Amino acid sequence: MRQSLLLWLICFSLCITALTAQSAELEYYFHNSRSSRLMDNHLNYLLQHAKNRAIGIEMMNASDNRLNFDQTSRRSTLQMNYLIQNKLLSHNIIGGYEYLYDSSSLEQELSAYQNRTGFLGYRADLRPISGLELALGGKAFIRKEQDRYSEHRLLGSNGSELNAALNFNSELGDCNVGLNANVDTRKMDWEAFRQSRAGAWFNYDSSRFTTQQIIAWDYREDDLYVLQVNENRSGQGEYSLSDSQKRNQLSYQGGIHFHNSNLQASLSDNLTFKHVTFDNNAVRSNEDLVNQAVLNLNYQIEPTLGLNTTVTHNYAFKDFTYLGNTRSTELRSVSSRLAWEYLPVDTLFVSASINLQRTMYPQDKHRWDNDLLNKQLRLGGSFHYKRRIRLAALTGLSSKEDVYLDGILSSNNKTVKGIYLQPECAILFGDRLVFAQNYFIRADYTDYIFGERAGSLYRQLGYQYSLKFDNYPLIANSNDPVWILLPYRQTQDKAIMVQASFAYEQNDYADSQHDYYIIRSKNIRKTATLTFKRDIRSIYLILEPAYSWGTWSRYSMLFGLAWRFNNESLLELSINPVGDSIRDLDWKSTVNLNLRF
Repeated sequence: MRQSLLLWLICFSLCITALTAQSAELEYYFHNSRSSRLMDNHLNYLLQHAKNRAIGIEMMNASDNRLNFDQTSRRSTLQMNYLIQNKLLSHNIIGGYEYLYDSSSLEQELSAYQNRTGFLGYRADLRPISGLELALGGKAFIRKEQDRYSEHRLLGSNGSELNAALNFNSELGDCNVGLNANVDTRKMDWEAFRQSRAGAWFNYDSSRFTTQQIIAWDYREDDLYVLQVNENRSGQGEYSLSDSQKRNQLSYQGGIHFHNSNLQASLSDNLTFKHVTFDNNAVRSNEDLVNQAVLNLNYQIEPTLGLNTTVTHNYAFKDFTYLGNTRSTELRSVSSRLAWEYLPVDTLFVSASINLQRTMYPQDKHRWDNDLLNKQLRLGGSFHYKRRIRLAALTGLSSKEDVYLDGILSSNNKTVKGIYLQPECAILFGDRLVFAQNYFIRADYTDYIFGERAGSLYRQLGYQYSLKFDNYPLIANSNDPVWILLPYRQTQDKAIMVQASFAYEQNDYADSQHDYYIIRSKNIRKTATLTFKRDIRSIYLILEPAYSWGTWSRYSMLFGLAWRFNNESLLELSINPVGDSIRDLDWKSTVNLNLRF
């Protein structure tokens, strides 16, 4: 079915190109590897055959094959719309078909799940005044589903769906206000839900002050059915109502922003409350409360000196109504960054941050309560020497305290102190060649507060060298504000980029013993990569072999091709064999096609 539908999609797209369309697009995606095979294709076509009359066709086919444990999932949809668009009242007739398939070797006692659903519906949109829209619609469904306990038996289900919606939007000077509401209900033999939504918003925008306020409410009821075997009918399956779920959610998003010549201040808050209840399985009923508040200040002390400060407070509360497993998490953080542009585009900065996360279990006698305190101090900067040598460095200190308040878990209480250094250097030759060096040094020391356990050390050393040639030219793609001002040659339609790089990384793990550390394990990885890119007008090629060796080995080769045609259409192909052995490679391939016609 997958192959026939794909062939039909392509044939149909070729036939309808002779018709004048408002919009038409075909998307096809395919990915294949040792463990999975994915395919997704989509066709969307809108034909306006008369004034205020249009026919819309949408087809979708998606499949997912998990080859490592033999699971296949497939979904195919065909939907057709007939639109009659008028200024006051618009009509939309909807019809379609949907097919679902799912099988797995992990469920050998059951046959594959297959679901075929046809539907036909109507929707009317009324616009009595500017900014107000009313909608009313409905659908009828006919469904046939494979009985998973009886291979040659089908289960039938009929039903309907009704929905209504209201949207209002108005401009009042510098203000924008609006509200929306919709109701949706569906009733079938073994599927039923009722959903209501409502929301309102208020926006105000002036030269110095901006605010946005949004509030929304969402309520949904679902009847949950389970397919069970009926022993009285020779092992045939039938659906039975197992539970009813009610979900209630209230959310608020608000923010204000003030700005003038040297000060910008913003305050935002996101609040969400969720309540979920089950009629039969009451132990799963739960509540969630999440609040996130952020204050941001950006102050320009001098034209070359700026200060940015952020204060954050997050609170989350989770309550399982009948299990007594309540958890609350609170995070408070403050961070500040002072930057000085001592030369044009060359900057020095210092930043500091501190945050405390507290987790509490009040209904479990606070046995798992935990405090996590993080502190960080960073210093960095950049400098251009004679405009062609770019130097940069970043260094920092960090501290983490992880504390359990209960005595039984207190042996895990620890502090982790770290230090790191990241120097960088890039040298530009002409306008097309650059040599870059990156280094990274890091050390983390872990000490247990009560001294009953030995401390540990984690140490990391890494560097990377790369030589890059780009005749686009390179400095036009560098995003460096100093290099982009240098004179360079331009290339018409064709460009070549070649980059060779070598990277080294070493990780050491050691345990404390008396006044020194004993290394218990280490790993080393060396990686050599060669990248070749070629642009010929609208065709783009990439070839990138890579080899890693040391503690483990890994081979990789990437070949990719992209072709942009008809301005908006795109074809992408890639082949990427990867693996730990040259004789045992996983050949990953991808095809992506986007047609606009």
